[in-house]
Amino acid sequence: MALLAAVQAGFFLWQLRMMLRSLVDTKKAADAAEEAAKTTPASIELARETAERQLRGYVFPDKDSTVTASQVGWAPTVRLRFKNEGQTPVSHARVRVQRHGRPFPLPQPLAPLTEEPEFLSSQFIGPQGYITWPSPKEKLSPAEVEAHNAGACVHYYQGDVRYTDAFGNDRTTQFLFSISGD
Repeated sequence: MALLAAVQAGFFLWQLRMMLRSLVDTKKAADAAEEAAKTTPASIELARETAERQLRGYVFPDKDSTVTASQVGWAPTVRLRFKNEGQTPVSHARVRVQRHGRPFPLPQPLAPLTEEPEFLSSQFIGPQGYITWPSPKEKLSPAEVEAHNAGACVHYYQGDVRYTDAFGNDRTTQFLFSISGD
């Protein structure tokens, strides 16, 4: 009997040791789960930001934009084409442009757009889609034409295109086109 009691006591101690190991392992697992729970919101935010950068609309001036001068009355014609290079549509796309006659090279940077030039009406641009902004015909003064033809003046078309991406963020792309007399 004493032998049986000793075996039972030994078995009990072995079970107690296994339960303590199990508690230690459970504590480690709980700590790891807590750490994972703490990092999950940051991972989700990073995934959201990455998806937004990859999917959102990016509107840029297209290579088919043109700035030309007609020979009759020398009225510059500006046809700016903007392309949505993104994978999702953009809404409320609008363009504003100002013309500046300045020497080349510019002695100082052009001032930021301060007044509200004519806007193209608000437009929707699908993925890989375009909008085109045709400028109003604008006659130049005889002095501007002479300076332009002599190469002393370059006409800069400064502006921006503003739009709202599919994630509800307002975006702006600035641009600068030019036409010279030579």
